[in-house]
Amino acid sequence: MNYAVSTVTSFLFVAILWGGAATASQGRATSDVDVLRAVADAHDENRAKFPFGSIESRFLDGYAANVDEAASGKITDLHEAQCSYLFDGVYGLHVQKFSTASMTATTTWSSPGSSAGRLNSFRHLTNGKLTLVESITSMPDGEGEYTGSVINPGTASFYRGAVFPLSLGHPDANRMDMSYWIRAALAHSNGASLDSVDSEAVSDGKKVVRITIKLEKGKVSYWADLERGAIPIRTHVYDDDKVIYGEINGAIKHVAGHGWLPFEQTAVFAGTRVRRIIIDRASFDKPPSRSVFKLELAYPRSMGNLGANVAYINPQKIWDLDHLPSSPSEGVTPLVKRTTSSQHIAALPGEREPRPRYFTIGSIALAVLVGAFFAIRRVWRRGG
Repeated sequence: MNYAVSTVTSFLFVAILWGGAATASQGRATSDVDVLRAVADAHDENRAKFPFGSIESRFLDGYAANVDEAASGKITDLHEAQCSYLFDGVYGLHVQKFSTASMTATTTWSSPGSSAGRLNSFRHLTNGKLTLVESITSMPDGEGEYTGSVINPGTASFYRGAVFPLSLGHPDANRMDMSYWIRAALAHSNGASLDSVDSEAVSDGKKVVRITIKLEKGKVSYWADLERGAIPIRTHVYDDDKVIYGEINGAIKHVAGHGWLPFEQTAVFAGTRVRRIIIDRASFDKPPSRSVFKLELAYPRSMGNLGANVAYINPQKIWDLDHLPSSPSEGVTPLVKRTTSSQHIAALPGEREPRPRYFTIGSIALAVLVGAFFAIRRVWRRGG
């Protein structure tokens, strides 16, 4: 569908939807269900037009009084990471890198080997079955960095970090976005039920549909822009009547040959904490070559595979999750299992699982069980 046809279809869809919602002959319950289904379908249809892509972006971390101030750029203690994201529907490669100076300024060291850092620098690689995680933090003196890497089972550790508008690249099973919660409310599943639908709502001067869904605890409201792919231009998560999570999708553009995409996404959570994503360059015309889905380390390194419960002793500089060592002759040896515990953190709508806690050397991905195989080493960055 070309842009002209897509635009005509969009306007017809909006006219029918708003007209149908306002028709007196329809009962409120019936029209609400029709509106909800139409919004969810339009959102999923638009999102499906981005099955693969290559993105270069910036990730901003800081503090603001609320999401509107953050979206307008009023962010304090601001730190910026450079990011790249490649995905093809199965494979993914995501890099997020703050400067050494930013990581040093936001890291508290309780001892030479233990720290609590605010910023999350990493490189993540997945083949749809395993995820290679490389975490990066600064040294206490700020003159270099520590890196640690490990292979995790599944894809959860990859997609927790891949936070992009429309959940780009995420498998449908991982999504808990507006469409997910609408369909859950219609099915009365996962503790969700419909609170209200306002087909005449206005947000930032635009006519939108405001949908509010009751959750097991609190509720979530979406302001969906039906003229632009039913993208939720605003999301609020409430605990009682207090907004505990606010999100704004801005700089929404039509990508030729595809659909509508927000090039900026701003969120405020935990009171005043800001997460802002700005897409600088993006291409969705062809999937990245499978040959790019490898991770090249700064130096040859042994590796632990927590999914297979083995360690790869022979150091490698380039790791390909589709071609891992497979026999003792290639340096494969069993890992010794150790019991760990973790505290559950409730996921917000929009996230199947919570994003990882900020990197702490003392707790990174079972580092103690890998020992020499899960190397945490000093990487000097001259002039970094």
